[in-house]
Amino acid sequence: MKRILLAIGFVLAIANANAQTDSVYVGGGFNKWSVELNGGVNKPQRPFTPGYTAATPSPWNADLGVRYMFNPKFGVKATIGYYRFQGNDKSLDFKTEYYRGDLEGVANLGRIMNFETWTKTLGLLVHLGGGYSQFKTEGQPFTDRQGHFTVGLTGQIKLSKKVVLTGDFTSLTNVRQDRTFDGQSAVPFNSRGFGGGISQEQSVSQFI
Repeated sequence: MKRILLAIGFVLAIANANAQTDSVYVGGGFNKWSVELNGGVNKPQRPFTPGYTAATPSPWNADLGVRYMFNPKFGVKATIGYYRFQGNDKSLDFKTEYYRGDLEGVANLGRIMNFETWTKTLGLLVHLGGGYSQFKTEGQPFTDRQGHFTVGLTGQIKLSKKVVLTGDFTSLTNVRQDRTFDGQSAVPFNSRGFGGGISQEQSVSQFI
């Protein structure tokens, strides 16, 4: 089952067709606004109570974002996201739902690095920012609230003027997380600063 989920996650991360703004690529100007609909898998890395660990990958997560490009190279985007964590075959059972909202800066590395001098097919974006997040574990009475930082890289293969294949990898670092992702234990006070980490792989659909 784990191998099947990994295969599904890999395919989702690199092979989703997208309608998207032309600002990612060279030539013909660019559109300033786009809406992004993302879906994929994730891996909460830490912290966990002994005896608990998350599936690799943990299905699933979904994001909805709006991106605005100031020019062909730089922009900003706002995103809201939902994640679901669950234990693997060797873990005690748990289910956690995680929500986030963030604001990020976006840089079109393809334009910055002059990809147009050798390809009109490939694109590359980097995004960096932070925001607010919270999670709740099934059967637990509390909701844990924290801030977070994000950094991600999105690769693109252009199929036509409006359609590309994309894959995104994003890492989240939680700030002042009070509980473990399984919800069973408190995080030690001296580990609350930047103790929580999540990675995600997803396909990205963008609509003009």
